[in-house]
Amino acid sequence: MKTLLALALSLAAAPLAAGQTTLFHETFSGGLGDWTSTGQWHATGPLCGVYTPGGGQIARWGQPGDCTFEGVLAGDLTMPEPVLIPLAADDARLRFWSYGESENCAGWDFHEVHTSIDGGATWTLLARACGPMREWFEQEHDLSALRGEAVLLRFRFDAVDHKWNIGFGWGIDDVRIEYGTGCAVERYCQPRPNTFAPAGATIDYVGSRRVHENDFTLVAADAVPGQFGVFFYGPDPTSVVTGDGILCVAPGAVGYARIGAPVAIGATGAATQGLDLPSTLGTPYSIEAGSLWRFQFWFRDPALGGLGWNYSDAIAVTFCP
Repeated sequence: MKTLLALALSLAAAPLAAGQTTLFHETFSGGLGDWTSTGQWHATGPLCGVYTPGGGQIARWGQPGDCTFEGVLAGDLTMPEPVLIPLAADDARLRFWSYGESENCAGWDFHEVHTSIDGGATWTLLARACGPMREWFEQEHDLSALRGEAVLLRFRFDAVDHKWNIGFGWGIDDVRIEYGTGCAVERYCQPRPNTFAPAGATIDYVGSRRVHENDFTLVAADAVPGQFGVFFYGPDPTSVVTGDGILCVAPGAVGYARIGAPVAIGATGAATQGLDLPSTLGTPYSIEAGSLWRFQFWFRDPALGGLGWNYSDAIAVTFCP
């Protein structure tokens, strides 16, 4: 719990993600540029009847000006510099377009994507880009496990042997590293003062918005120490003065979804509550990939001299696959 709270405090001053952010984008329109290549990697326009997605150049493993990849068995195409993936980018993705005409990972002719977090000293296999033959298709791979790291990518072709190396080889294009791809978080609603924090209480989260990881924990800060509170959520926004604060989450058609039992607020004004995804037991709402829910924290504050309870601000979270 100490680590969780420390992380929550470090995130409190950081803006929440809203919309898509592109950390890296390469179309090879100017050739391979500063990419490092070994073996038969080169930039090419349309060749051997293979069009290019953007109408320009692609990066290709194969014999330049020829429709085969016979020759060197293996080689790498490595991006120029590492890309720092922010800690908040829990939906970080690598996306690129791939075209293969080879034995296509069936024991030979491997099309691989590797990552390194030590500047290329060591490499880890991220995925094999095996897919339909003789057509472009988009690859997407999860990079969320590398949050907080400076990540280097390389594309590696390995023919394994010299047999049947007569196809186009492998082409890639439109390489992107992104996050915030449809899984946005928005902070809204102004909290009111409480007896512990004149600026009011706030709500945030730590962990992942990816439903399948089941690692999403709500964190309240600057609530009243020694009191109890409840995390809850619903589908719609509102702004209604009630108690000594502002209710920012509307109940929808089914009602509010209270998350677990009341939680104790610690000496620093913090409280936490983990969710059990894809659904939180005891509530009417299921949290699934692509769904948007609004979260808030209600807490007791009898010493304020008002009605005895208050609220944090609110966040609207769209959850990822």
